[in-house]
Amino acid sequence: MNTPKHTPGPWVIRYTDAVYAQSGRFIADCELTPYDARPQPPNSTDAANAHFIAAAPAMYQAGCLSLDVMERVAMALERMGNEGLRSIVRSAVIEQKAALAQAEGRG
Repeated sequence: MNTPKHTPGPWVIRYTDAVYAQSGRFIADCELTPYDARPQPPNSTDAANAHFIAAAPAMYQAGCLSLDVMERVAMALERMGNEGLRSIVRSAVIEQKAALAQAEGRG
């Protein structure tokens, strides 16, 4: 894995639909409604998107940890001669590597 270049987590929600680093750095505005002079009520989709984005640093860290575990399990299964289960774990490793590459801007 590459060293992450994103703003370190944790990230927090402010104003129901905006994501900030705990340091105060702005990350994302998840408001789907157009900006205009009229106040808009909070949109549940906006809040859900903000929560999903705010979880990104924790999900990335968990993904890196699970990749390491899956690779170790695959090696152990290979030593045990359990090719069927090893094949399933290796497929999961490939998918996890692709997801992490995407998060790192490589995929």
